[in-house]
Amino acid sequence: MTFAIYKSSSGTDSVWSEAHPSITVTNGLFNVILGSTSPISDTVFNDTARYLGIQVSANPALSPRTRLISVGYSHRVSTVDGATGGTISGDVTVQNDLFVSNKATIGPGNVNTGSSSFVAGGYNAATSSFASVSGGYENTASGAWSTVAGGLLNAATDIGATVGGGESDTATGMWATVPGGGGNKAAGGYSFAAGRLARANDHGTFVWSDGNNAEFPSNGDNTFNARCTGGARFVTGIDGSGNPTAGVQVTSGGGSWSSISDRSLKENFEPVDTKKMLKRVAQLPISNWNYKSQDRSIRHIGPMAQDFYAAFNVGEDNRHITTVDADGVALAAIKELAKQNQELRERIEQIEALVKSLLAQQNSSNVPQDEFGMSN
Repeated sequence: MTFAIYKSSSGTDSVWSEAHPSITVTNGLFNVILGSTSPISDTVFNDTARYLGIQVSANPALSPRTRLISVGYSHRVSTVDGATGGTISGDVTVQNDLFVSNKATIGPGNVNTGSSSFVAGGYNAATSSFASVSGGYENTASGAWSTVAGGLLNAATDIGATVGGGESDTATGMWATVPGGGGNKAAGGYSFAAGRLARANDHGTFVWSDGNNAEFPSNGDNTFNARCTGGARFVTGIDGSGNPTAGVQVTSGGGSWSSISDRSLKENFEPVDTKKMLKRVAQLPISNWNYKSQDRSIRHIGPMAQDFYAAFNVGEDNRHITTVDADGVALAAIKELAKQNQELRERIEQIEALVKSLLAQQNSSNVPQDEFGMSN
């Protein structure tokens, strides 16, 4: 028997053939290992349509030819193992895992000189061990274990540095991160820069910069920096519709925090005994002190949280004093002082009126008076 593989279902366009002089046929069935006498090159299956033709002795070839479906193409796929080069001009779809043992480069104009590195997209470069550029254009990962996920003109240049995307972002510090945005720089080790023109120049800093076209630098190691000229807020509670019910905010251009204090968001109202409150304030120890975490030259004035909680029993625990409670205690004491002050003023006015009345009576009786206005 003679076996041949053709490009088409008819014609003489054979791309491979071999003859087997002795084949046992039993009830029309036989077994043959194709390629056992004339090896089949993987180029035979470089097209999607291939047909098998069979001819017995000098008889005409069997018709029709049988189209080859999967086995021949699996032979071609197996040649990928150990491949040293090649070009895929069309789309590639991977339906399962794809393993790359050393380095991979996908797309035109890419540079891949690092060990076990990966480059994809257009005109990107990975130039250090285990570095990767997943996509985008003209991105560079030049630090060991560095990553640029995509974007344009981004660079990760130190060990473990990462740029997630955006444009003209750079992570030049060890294990520094720029998730995206534009023109951001994370230069400090373990730093983070995001937004627009953020500058995390110091070690361990977090910098978030809003959309203003001006650089916003960090101001020291291990600091949290945020530029939000439209205001900032922290929401710590919401209702069933997601509306804020608790939290604080700083308005645009503001210089202090304000708490959500809407009457409709409060309940269980009780009157305050301002007289008792003033008495407790008068008894509350007030000290001048410094935090152990700061230099002793940086002084503060105020009560201890334990004393404050024992006196007024407000707040979440006895180790913190919230500003809303401190303000409330102060206002209650001031209100009592104002009340007592008004009472004193009224008593003074009554005494002055009484003295004036007595003096008038003495003057009307012509009783001699000494230099103090008293009668002799």
